[in-house]
Amino acid sequence: MTDKTRAAVVEERALDKRGMTVTTPAPLTRADAEVPPAAVQMMSTNIHLDAAHPTEQSFATSQRFSEEAALEAFAELAPGKAPELLAARSPRTWLQYRSAVHVFQKWCAERGRNALPASAETFCRWVEHMIGERRTIATIASYRGAIAAWHRLNGHRLDATMAGEWMRAARRRSGPPRRAAALRADHLRAILAKLDPAAPADCRDGALLLLAWGAALRSDEVTALDWMREGPHHAGGKGAVVLEDAGVRVVLRRAKTTQASRVEVPIPHDDLKPLQIWLKRWTDIARIAPGTPLFRPFRHGVILPARLGSPAVTHVLRRRALGVAMAAGADEIEARIEAGRYTSHSPRRGLITEGVEKGVPFATLRRRSRHRSDQQLVAYVDDAQAWTDSGIRFE
Repeated sequence: MTDKTRAAVVEERALDKRGMTVTTPAPLTRADAEVPPAAVQMMSTNIHLDAAHPTEQSFATSQRFSEEAALEAFAELAPGKAPELLAARSPRTWLQYRSAVHVFQKWCAERGRNALPASAETFCRWVEHMIGERRTIATIASYRGAIAAWHRLNGHRLDATMAGEWMRAARRRSGPPRRAAALRADHLRAILAKLDPAAPADCRDGALLLLAWGAALRSDEVTALDWMREGPHHAGGKGAVVLEDAGVRVVLRRAKTTQASRVEVPIPHDDLKPLQIWLKRWTDIARIAPGTPLFRPFRHGVILPARLGSPAVTHVLRRRALGVAMAAGADEIEARIEAGRYTSHSPRRGLITEGVEKGVPFATLRRRSRHRSDQQLVAYVDDAQAWTDSGIRFE
């Protein structure tokens, strides 16, 4: 193996650890598209990507968390408890709790340990095992919350004091968590400029990224939206996107920080002019009916009726960012590294960063981002202001 080949293999492995494969993609075909309206302020040259994306097949399953499935999970976690307690958490949360508890129960059974109630030593050993399996601290923390809730529902208290020390030690060893790169307005414009308004997949991706950016939506929020009005609860929806004369209104029936009340996020037309254009293009070309999932997966070029899965948001953004980087002349390795910096959280970070740099009031930003507290928004503000408002001048 030559030095050049060995270096390429090392680079491939490094990229795989970042979650980006380096398999050579299908050639990107260039096509001239109609010049977008002036309000979109985009270039006329496009990179046309094939509408059929086999990698989206894994996301094609509709995210349906029915009340019946949640009730079944609740009954397993808290046998004999009043079903009214089901409303304390979302259906998705109960299913996630059951999954986490199953992982813990299996580990305990394999080692002859009691899972309920679990001793402080048992839980500590399990956390050590999870750290050894290279699970992220965020994942372990979510499992801990599920197992602690399971204990409370059954009249027990989980002692996680020593396990918490192990988690703190692991967090310090691993360093600060990796943050998603902010999707800045200029890069979003560059992505839109490469989309073909006549291609269904391009129309969907343009509408998806603009909506996630403009309303600071999380991936499970933007993919759970229905068109014009909310659909039936069992279809997995969390809200709707409504087109109005003044702009676009996003209605969230449930969100991460607001499980008990509805939230409305108005996006005035002048704030994000391309949004209505791309939403109209997508809903017209895909024939999206009111009350049905807004964003759909593709299979072999065919638009499926199922709801797009939330992991697809990261996939869409990285694929489009890759196209922009390669069109700008970057080699494939560098382009994939650049695209790998983005996640489904990037549009949300991008909007907040743009707002801070433009001097948008803190209260206004928080209304749009729907953070539970000012402290949660501080990290975004600090990141943006570090480059624009240090207060230090040396001339």
